[in-house]
Amino acid sequence: MEVKLKNKNGVLLVELQEEIDLFHANKLKLYFNKIFESSHKKIVLNFQEVTYIDSSGIGALLNIFKESKKREIKILFTNIHGSVKKVIELTKLDDYFPILRTQEEAIEQLEAAE
Repeated sequence: MEVKLKNKNGVLLVELQEEIDLFHANKLKLYFNKIFESSHKKIVLNFQEVTYIDSSGIGALLNIFKESKKREIKILFTNIHGSVKKVIELTKLDDYFPILRTQEEAIEQLEAAE
């Protein structure tokens, strides 16, 4: 699994690649532990390039989101589509995760929250 990072006006953009499954979920959690140790307080998690997610991936996202709340880090999810969107909807996590349609909308919302 590849993760691309960009910083835009104090918002950390995290672009996930490929699949979030049993083989990648732990790596993703460890990666986010490092991000949480940094000074970033606003994060956009972009799913544009994610093609698949399984229950391990869902568990990793839940852990990441819960940890961000504990640390008072604002995290928004964007560009969820296809089978990933279906899994999020079937698990009713679209009511739990803060999901926006585009990365730009998420950045605007986080910038307005200052």
